[in-house]
Amino acid sequence: GSGPIDVAFSPDGRSAYVTNNGALTPGSVSVIDTATLKVVGTLTPTASSSVGSPGSNPTSVAVTPDGKEVWVSQVDDLDDLSGSSTTPDAVSVFDAATGALMATIPVGSGPFFMALSHDGREAYVADKISCDLREINTATFSVVATVDWPSSHGCPYGLATGPDDNVVYTVTGSDHTLSEGHAGNAFGSVDFATGQAHVSGHVGQNPVTVAVSPDATTAYVVDGDRPAIDLVNPADGSIKATFRIPD
Repeated sequence: GSGPIDVAFSPDGRSAYVTNNGALTPGSVSVIDTATLKVVGTLTPTASSSVGSPGSNPTSVAVTPDGKEVWVSQVDDLDDLSGSSTTPDAVSVFDAATGALMATIPVGSGPFFMALSHDGREAYVADKISCDLREINTATFSVVATVDWPSSHGCPYGLATGPDDNVVYTVTGSDHTLSEGHAGNAFGSVDFATGQAHVSGHVGQNPVTVAVSPDATTAYVVDGDRPAIDLVNPADGSIKATFRIPD
């Protein structure tokens, strides 16, 4: 499709799901058979908003640990481009076997990244424009917690879960699709058990994505403006090492 930006695999590796952002037109999710490398289906989220919305623009995608559901975060490019932080975007949930839309869950504005907990009981969303992080109960398809992020450090963009499913890690780099602002270079975490957001430190120039080791001793942060991956101590935000990528 147009503007593919994220991919997730089913637990058995037989299917890949690719979000096609749509580039200001309605987007979709392509379902790929990994054995034949052919697109075998399309998932179509509903529009995030009824006001001035051409449709949804999928961003990130995840598959539940049992392989039964596909979760897709989606923004409304035109509404978000207006700079409004009051228009909610959404997360759509699909039945992996049939492709049927199971739920559309309103979240904040600008959910570019979403992640599922390791046990599949929670989904977490980083809202870049409304500057918050949200926890969704995957059984009830409802938002059960919202934690505001200190906007003086930029707003949440990249997102990852750690071994403790109550804690998520985020970085505040710039969104490169529409340059909507709210940029920063912070690394931090949110503990949904306590409802607290914590800025641990600052990383590079434009940290855009993050992954966390299984033991939560190292976070790997990709910098959008440098050919580098920083290895960060999640406890205090200090940089332990840097992998240089050939320019």
